[in-house]
Amino acid sequence: AVLDQFAAAAFGGVALETMALGRRLVTRLDPSTLAPFFASAPPVLAAATPAQVAEAIGAVLSDPADAGGRGAAAQRWMQGEHGTQRQLALQFAAFERLAPA
Repeated sequence: AVLDQFAAAAFGGVALETMALGRRLVTRLDPSTLAPFFASAPPVLAAATPAQVAEAIGAVLSDPADAGGRGAAAQRWMQGEHGTQRQLALQFAAFERLAPA
């Protein structure tokens, strides 16, 4: 698992790479900020307080091989929500709205 980004409730490059590799991610995340961009929130172990971080670490340690499949779910989320095809489709749709008819 990777623990990353607890100062801001957002994710960046490390989080995206972690999920793309199918690893579990413990991070501070506010799903409401992601709603305009993604159909669903990423399957991370959300933690904003020290107690939540400790709980998330405990969850990782109690399932060292990730039998629960959270890493694989994160990888699927990346492919569907943040994958190249989806990003290109969104960009092309935006360009079409801006281009004169």
